[in-house]
Amino acid sequence: MAVQNIRRNSAYGLSDALVNVFPAPIVSRRAPTTSDMSQIGTIWVDVPNNDAYVLTSIVANSANWASVFGGAGVFASLTVTPGPTSLTGATTINGGVVNIGSDATSNAINIGTGAAARTVTIGNTTGTSAVNINSGTNGIDLLTDDGTFSIITGLGDINIGTDATAKTITIGDFTTVGSNLNLYGEDVVITAKETVTVTGPTGMDIITTNSTLDVITGTGAINIGTDATAKTITIGDVTTVGSNLNLYGEDVVITAKETVTVTGPTGMDIITTNSTLDVITGTGAINIGADAAAKTITVGNATGATAVVVDTGTGGLSVNSGGLISASPVSTSVATPTVTVVLNVNVGQGVFTGFTTIAGNAEVFTITNSLCTTTSIIIASASNLGANDAQMTVTRIVPGVGTFNVTVTNNGTAALNGDVYVSFWLLD
Repeated sequence: MAVQNIRRNSAYGLSDALVNVFPAPIVSRRAPTTSDMSQIGTIWVDVPNNDAYVLTSIVANSANWASVFGGAGVFASLTVTPGPTSLTGATTINGGVVNIGSDATSNAINIGTGAAARTVTIGNTTGTSAVNINSGTNGIDLLTDDGTFSIITGLGDINIGTDATAKTITIGDFTTVGSNLNLYGEDVVITAKETVTVTGPTGMDIITTNSTLDVITGTGAINIGTDATAKTITIGDVTTVGSNLNLYGEDVVITAKETVTVTGPTGMDIITTNSTLDVITGTGAINIGADAAAKTITVGNATGATAVVVDTGTGGLSVNSGGLISASPVSTSVATPTVTVVLNVNVGQGVFTGFTTIAGNAEVFTITNSLCTTTSIIIASASNLGANDAQMTVTRIVPGVGTFNVTVTNNGTAALNGDVYVSFWLLD
C-alpha cells in the first residue's frame, strides 16, 4: 500500500510558539516506489534489504527516492586515502583523463582478476581511438589460460617489434608437445637482414595443402642443407602418382662427393624441350646402365629426322654386345626396269623386283644417298628369292658423290626368277 504523508508537522518551541519538525524516518519492510509520497527530505528505511532512501523530488505526481547506499554521485575530485577502494556493480567514469596507478608507488594494478567469468574490454573500435600499453623493462605477459588470444585490427596492420631497437621476438614454444604456430595470409613474407633460422627437435614440415610453395630470393642464392653436417635431403615424393619435381635454370649443376642415384617405380624421363642435354664429367667416365641388372638401354628414336652421333676421338669405339647387334634398315622397293632407289640413310635396303637376269650376267643397281662421298666406306650384300638356282652376288661397289653403284652378278646355273635384296651399311 502506498504511503501518503505530505502534511508538515509542527511542535511547540521555546523561542517561537510553533516550529516546523522534520518528519520521522519511514521504517518499512520494502523499498519505496514512485507512489510513496512524503515531505521532501524524508528518509525511508528498507529493513530487510539493509538500505535507506531519501525523497529528493516529486515530479508529475511521481516520487523520486534516491538510495543512500547505491545512488549515483557527482564529484569534482575524489581522493581515497589510504584505501583500498572497492567499486561493485556497474561503474562509469566519463570525461577528462582517467589515471590509474599514475603515481610513483609500486603497487600492483589488477583489472578483472577475480575468479568469475567475465569479459574485460579496453578501448573501442570507433574513430581514431588508440590503446597504448607500456611495460617498462619487465616486459608484458599475456596469459589466456587455455583460451584463444586474438588480435583483430580490421583493415589495420599488426606490428610487433617494428621499432629500431635491437630485440628478440619469440612466438610459440617448441618445447611443449602440441604447441603449434600457424601463419596464414594471402602472402606471408619473412624478411631478414641476415639469417632466418628454423629449428626444432623433430624437424620441420612446410605444408602448402594443394597450393604452390615459392622460395624467391631475387639475386640471392638458395641453399638447402649446405652446412657440414651429414644428412639426407629429400625433395619430391615417388610414392604418389602425379608427384613431379621440376628443375629449371640456365645451368643445373648436380655435384656429389660419391654417388648420384635416381630411382623411381616407373623410371625417369630427362626432357630438355628443344634444348641441348649435356652430360659432362671432365676426366670421369660416363656409365649408362652399367650395373649387372638385365635391361634395355635406348638412345634416340626412329621418328622423323632424329640423329644419334657418337664421337670417340682417338680412343675408338668399343661395342661389347655378347654377339648381338641390331640395326633396323630403311627399305625401299622398285620394279623393273628401274635400277635406282633413293635411300638417304646409313643402313638401308633396296628391293628390286621383276628382274630375270640369266646365269653369268650382272645387274648394276644405283643407290642414291646424300651421305655418300667418293671416299665412303660401304659394306653391302645381295640376296635373292625364287626357286631357280640364281645366286646373286655382290662383285663390285663404286662410291660417288651422293650416290654409289652396286654390281650384282648371277653366279648360279639358272636365270633369276625372284626379287633381289641389296643391303648396305654406309660407315662414312
